[in-house]
Amino acid sequence: MRLSSKTLEVSGGIRVADTTDDYKNSVRRFLKSNSVIETLLGNIEIGKEIGQGGNALVFNAVWGSGEVAVKVLAEDSTKKSSRYLRFITEVREIIKLSQTRAVVPIYHVGEITIEESTFPYMVMKKYPCTLNEWKKHNDLSELNELTNVIEQLIYCIEVIHQNNIVHRDIKPQNILVDENNDIVVSDFGISWFDPNHYERLVKTEKKDRLANFGFSAPEQFQLNPDPKPTMDLFALV
Repeated sequence: MRLSSKTLEVSGGIRVADTTDDYKNSVRRFLKSNSVIETLLGNIEIGKEIGQGGNALVFNAVWGSGEVAVKVLAEDSTKKSSRYLRFITEVREIIKLSQTRAVVPIYHVGEITIEESTFPYMVMKKYPCTLNEWKKHNDLSELNELTNVIEQLIYCIEVIHQNNIVHRDIKPQNILVDENNDIVVSDFGISWFDPNHYERLVKTEKKDRLANFGFSAPEQFQLNPDPKPTMDLFALV
């Protein structure tokens, strides 16, 4: 069944609930039975799910003659929640940094509609693996390999900070590696964009989780800490 990226007809009466897990399951079921999204730039053929975060699902896909990754936010955009506004900010601002080779290039953005709920998605470059997976097949005890990884990570974070952004979620799963062992940073869903340089679409709420337990600086677990570049540097240690 071919589907428009603006309005997708539901077959089988898929019910959309209002929690993140329910949204994720609704998107999974829907894209499993309706795997082609039509866009003005050609059809996107959705493949298997390859990852997920707290608020989003990532699918392997084919667009034109090449593979891409499609990230779908598991949040009804009609509600204009903070998670939705963070997603829009991520697309709008990070797409400008694609030429820096420090972040994942974003090619396209759209929406899919399931009954009365609308879910935004972005189409990104597909990378073979995360840094976590790459480490399993490469020896970081070799000084040259380790130095190369560290230098690239420092470059990526330097570019992000020079553009007045604090990532706040640096971890191996959000660092992607291509066929040439070049590294980029992904997932700016909880990043801070300096309001002196970016239009603020969303204000951080006390209930927002803006840290990961394995790599975040201690101050990120406080209520609404002031974002600082040192938060990202802590994750590298």
